[in-house]
Amino acid sequence: MQTKIVKMGNSRGIRIPKAMLELTGLENEVDLRVDGTRLIVEPMNDPRAGWEEAAMEQARDPEAGKRLLPDFFEDEDLSDWKWDGDWDDEDDTSTGSPTRADAGTS
Repeated sequence: MQTKIVKMGNSRGIRIPKAMLELTGLENEVDLRVDGTRLIVEPMNDPRAGWEEAAMEQARDPEAGKRLLPDFFEDEDLSDWKWDGDWDDEDDTSTGSPTRADAGTS
């Protein structure tokens, strides 16, 4: 479709037919960018759309934690670390924090 660029105050704009707006999902706000000599107009998407549903699905999946938090320390040598607090093996919680045995030395 061919259209004209029209003056809108101190700016310029184009009129977009209602049918095109409906087909593209363009509403009040759009993402506008330039690609070479092309002007790209896309609907604004909520960057967090679907996060709540995905989090609920993950919460129901007993295997989710294994996929999200792999055991990074499985093959690590942690012998040079010490723990400066109390550790509760029952629920894997601590009142302290880990530090390297050589921390603070040069």
